[in-house]
Amino acid sequence: MKDKWSEPQNILSPSTKKKQHIKRPMNAFMVWAQAARREMAQQQPRLQNSEISKDLGKIWKMLMNYA
Repeated sequence: MKDKWSEPQNILSPSTKKKQHIKRPMNAFMVWAQAARREMAQQQPRLQNSEISKDLGKIWKMLMNYA
């Protein structure tokens, strides 16, 4: 007779499941914004992240109009 403690169970904790999850790749905007955000933050260190995000969105929109 086997009891419930005799064999290891295949139960994954939530943190273990996250480690096995493959992240979705970044889209073109996110790749561009990652580098542009660093540069903008260095040029204007007093801007809040939310303001930088708004500005990056406006710049990206202008760039897409030229494409």
